[in-house]
Amino acid sequence: MSETTRMSRARLFALIESFEQDMRALVDRYVLDHLSEQEALADQYDNADERRQRDAPEVALSIATYLDLRPCYDVLNRHRAGLPHELAIEIRENTSMIDRVAPIRNRVMHGRPLKTDDPAIALSALSAYQSRFWRTTDATLRRLRDDELWEPIEKPLPLPSETVLHNLPYADYDETGLIGREQDTKQLVAMLKRRRDHVITITGEGGVGKTALALELAYAMVDDPESPYDCVLWSSLKSERLTTAGVIAISDAIEGIAGATRQLGRALDASFDGSVHELAESLEGLDALIVIDNLESVNGDEVLRLYDAMPPCVSFLFTSRIGIGELERRYRLGPLAASSATLLLRKFAMARGVSSLARLSSETAESVVERLRFSPLAIRWFTLSVEAGVDPLTTIRDQKELLTFCVANVFEQLSPEAKDLITIIRVLDRSAPLDELALLADLEIDQLRRAAQELSRGSLITYGSDASGGLASRIGPSLALRAFLPRESMESERLAGLLKRETDYRKSAERRRENDSRRSLAPWNVFTRGDEDEPAAYLLHKALVASKRKKYEEAFALTSKARELNPEFYENDRVEAFVASAAGEATRAVDLYRGALEKCDTDESRAVVSHYFAGHLARAMHDVPLAITYESMSHQHFKTKETAVALGNLLVWDRQFSEGQILIESAIEDADGMGRLIAVTALVESWRRWSEQLFNEHRYSDAYEHARTGFSVGVRELSGLSDRRLARAVVDALVAAVRYLAARGADLPRHSSSAVAMLEAAASQRRTLEMTDSWERLTRAIGHLTRVPDIDADLRSHLLDLVDTEFETRPGNSSGDSLPLIGSIHSWLSTFGFIRHKDHPGNVFFHQSDLVGDAPPIVPGMLVEFSLASDSERVRASSVQVRTQVIE
Repeated sequence: MSETTRMSRARLFALIESFEQDMRALVDRYVLDHLSEQEALADQYDNADERRQRDAPEVALSIATYLDLRPCYDVLNRHRAGLPHELAIEIRENTSMIDRVAPIRNRVMHGRPLKTDDPAIALSALSAYQSRFWRTTDATLRRLRDDELWEPIEKPLPLPSETVLHNLPYADYDETGLIGREQDTKQLVAMLKRRRDHVITITGEGGVGKTALALELAYAMVDDPESPYDCVLWSSLKSERLTTAGVIAISDAIEGIAGATRQLGRALDASFDGSVHELAESLEGLDALIVIDNLESVNGDEVLRLYDAMPPCVSFLFTSRIGIGELERRYRLGPLAASSATLLLRKFAMARGVSSLARLSSETAESVVERLRFSPLAIRWFTLSVEAGVDPLTTIRDQKELLTFCVANVFEQLSPEAKDLITIIRVLDRSAPLDELALLADLEIDQLRRAAQELSRGSLITYGSDASGGLASRIGPSLALRAFLPRESMESERLAGLLKRETDYRKSAERRRENDSRRSLAPWNVFTRGDEDEPAAYLLHKALVASKRKKYEEAFALTSKARELNPEFYENDRVEAFVASAAGEATRAVDLYRGALEKCDTDESRAVVSHYFAGHLARAMHDVPLAITYESMSHQHFKTKETAVALGNLLVWDRQFSEGQILIESAIEDADGMGRLIAVTALVESWRRWSEQLFNEHRYSDAYEHARTGFSVGVRELSGLSDRRLARAVVDALVAAVRYLAARGADLPRHSSSAVAMLEAAASQRRTLEMTDSWERLTRAIGHLTRVPDIDADLRSHLLDLVDTEFETRPGNSSGDSLPLIGSIHSWLSTFGFIRHKDHPGNVFFHQSDLVGDAPPIVPGMLVEFSLASDSERVRASSVQVRTQVIE
């Protein structure tokens, strides 16, 4: 049999019926001729006899008449010993093929949708029976081969076991081939059986195969033994169809919900001519599935009235190009995959006998289906046009009728906002996140979302995946829309304006990503999960820049707009928390950081937020132990020099000095540039803080050595550099070392020589060091040390040289230049605290080394007199003198 033999359902019906006639004749001739019916049929007898009695024929028929294909074949196989030798061999050798033919027979005989390869499998299997015993089958095969126009009459048979009432239309083979829809069928069948969604609407552009899929699902609910439905009722509102001659009206089309109601009701009662409410009464107590095809042709209010009128036991399956609204569970059916579309072209062309298309090269076939937008209707229309004698190239170039059928009626019903969005999308001619479109078009995101929803309901846009693997949020023109509305038809002014804004946006995004890549956890960085976060990230970066300039109102407005674009983006909360912290809103920042952590869905995003949260907890909330917990989480993930320094600093602040320094020193190894300077500065600070702890423990010599070590580490790094933060840390370490030498109980003579070396090193870097805010504190500390009795003359000389240099280069810079401030102790945390003052709402930080004289134990409420020493990070108190009065 030729591989291009034209097959239709009727021709396949005739072939299988011929094969069954031959088998029944063989059972009568070679089995029932010498065995009783019970002996011959064995376990098949009761079922066949029951069907014979139910049929009650006027003329007695052989019981073989009531055997279906597989049971009849089994009888022949079981009694092969009584068959002619040639026939027995043929029956035995072809048994496995019957397993494939039996389900095809059931689909053909009972009007069920056919599978794509059913004709080919049946032809191949039944052509194997070539002996003289299969005369009717052979005659049918020859006629199929020789007469392409033969279209026999078929009479579908009801299933003997059919228990679900239905009025489903005859499953036309040409219409219901479902290549590439296996996964859709499986998913929708499961949804229909679960019945969690009372309304399921299959949406998609015209010609994508919604009707065929709905019919497949409806028959699945009729045939499934586990079907939850008592009846499946079908109505189609399709009013026109596409032919090779154009779009033509369907003469007997059902009109509106009223017409559909009558069609649905007549499945229950042939004389039904009632209303929606009368149909609802008829369905009361029945688990029913109502299937309505082409629902876009009726008013949405009519559909709602139908839904509201039906009892709770009724479920709905609709097909529509635009959907019906909020009450439905929408299932979008897109174009076929390229491989499935190519297979459909070949199979359909083969079925129609268009061998020129069936044998196209792979490259040509793929090009054809691509130009047909992978649409099942377009592929069938193209094949039928070629079958009708139209030139293939002319057909594929001129698809006006096809596009009008698939797109025009939906496009004409669009709102102005939806048409405006189409203009934007076609101008860009690519997919883009809706947030990005809102930025580029300078439109409100809510307005754009409504327009996108309208276009989505009409299947005029597609949703694509994020290139980075993130959540899908990119929209672009559907293939049908691209063909229906060419890009060249767009207004040139709109084109120019949008493209200019797009260029500016992309340049800005590239600059931001380049800056971010230099330091992964830089303060002004914004992290993205994928392309869908880029528009919000763009706004958040602008917010951080505004915050850096202390324009907090502007920064908060930008974070608010970013949140509107992308509500679930964790960086909205994280950046707003950063801004709130900078603006002095510490408690609000904590809530925002916690909100950001709740939105994080990856270890990396949690590590990012934890890093910034730790910084806020330590600096603004003074909760160092909790800060360590979060920074440890961050470092465990990133394990970078940056997180090592951050965690090391926190451990030092928590007086875990050795552990902290190990981390900081690990960050210095092989480091260079700014990263090395930051790590060295942190190490210098750690030595100074450790020295303060030792000083509090009255271990004055150890305190001095630790401070001197910190100074030495830093001053070596300063050689040839001018880094303000490192210079200040070096001076702070020097101040600590000098003060500790002046303390009662310090072994000054023992440390004089090392102190002289330290002062000489300081003098070598004097120009860098004297520019720091801490230099004034150093002069006061040196003044105290020079007044210590028994000080070594050489040490005193070096101290005075440094002081004299200071007075000569910076005249008028003394502690008496400004009046001291009066405040009260807000809190005291063992080695540092905060002073409350009306001019400083965020309170003023001070360290125990800033205390003047022999201070009593510090308690909250105690009055203090102090001066200010500002640095780039915060306002800090100096020369803190305690008074004895305490404010309750």
